[in-house]
Amino acid sequence: MVAIKRLFTLLSGAFLIFSLNGCTNQTEIVGKSFAPSVNEAKEYTLKNGLLKSIDIVRRTPPGPVVTMLIGKDGEGNEKIVWLDGDSKGYIHLTGSVLLKDGMAKNEILSKIKEKGFDSDTIEDIYVAPQDYNAKRIVWCVHMKGPDQHSFVFDFKTGELLVEHYQKSF
Repeated sequence: MVAIKRLFTLLSGAFLIFSLNGCTNQTEIVGKSFAPSVNEAKEYTLKNGLLKSIDIVRRTPPGPVVTMLIGKDGEGNEKIVWLDGDSKGYIHLTGSVLLKDGMAKNEILSKIKEKGFDSDTIEDIYVAPQDYNAKRIVWCVHMKGPDQHSFVFDFKTGELLVEHYQKSF
């Protein structure tokens, strides 16, 4: 029975990694993707006119490993830009989105509350590409606690795509 529980835990963790792709809690860089440094990302973004001003720069957890920049575009819209690169220093625009084109953070927080969680139990919440092609943008929500509870919502519709938790045995 213990072996079955361990196997279930391993399989559920593997499912989360494959299903979330851009929204896992792993901290190491994996695969061929290298996220540009903060300074490289800022320079590239401003030089190429992707954003006019930059307020926040952070990395989204792998995979895909990307540097996320949040700021305002030339028209004053809040925008998120994701950049990746390679080991030779090449930087590539993975994707971008205007925040006004999707569900507001407060709407996602309401959905979390409907699931029985208070906002003070959220460890991290961010918008990220779900895959390397940025074909689907998602809200990723990771909760505090040993169960590693997390949610993935479609950015545009707010539809719950994945709810994952791993009970400690």
